[in-house]
Amino acid sequence: MDLEADSTSDSDPNDNRGKPTFKLHLHKTLQQKENRMDFIYEPGRIYREDENGKVIAEITYTTADGVSNIEHTFVDASLRGQGVAGQLVKAAADQILKEGNQIRATCSYAVSWFEKHKEYSVADD
Repeated sequence: MDLEADSTSDSDPNDNRGKPTFKLHLHKTLQQKENRMDFIYEPGRIYREDENGKVIAEITYTTADGVSNIEHTFVDASLRGQGVAGQLVKAAADQILKEGNQIRATCSYAVSWFEKHKEYSVADD
C-alpha cells in the first residue's frame, strides 16, 4: 500500500489543515478483488457477454473419464490487464472440482496460471 502525505496550512486550530494527513491508495490487485465478474456457467463453458450479447470473456473445457481439460481461454481486448483471465481459470477450476472431476490444462494461459496457484492439483497427461 502507498501512503501519501498531504499538508496545507490555515490559522483555524480546529481545522486539520496544516497538520499532515494521509490518503490511502489501494494496490491494483485489491481493487480487482472488488471487481469480480459475474460469469454464465454452462457445461464445459464459462463466459461473460456484454450488454449487446457479444462474448467478451470465455473459458472452455471438455470432460472424459473424470478429467476435465481446460482447452481455451479468451478475454476481449477491452478487459485485458484486469485479471479477468485469472478469474475465468479459477472459476473453471472450482467448477471442475465441484463436479467431482480432476483438472487438466492444455491452454497455455491456464497452464501458466496453475503453475502459480499450487493450491490446485492438476492431473498429469
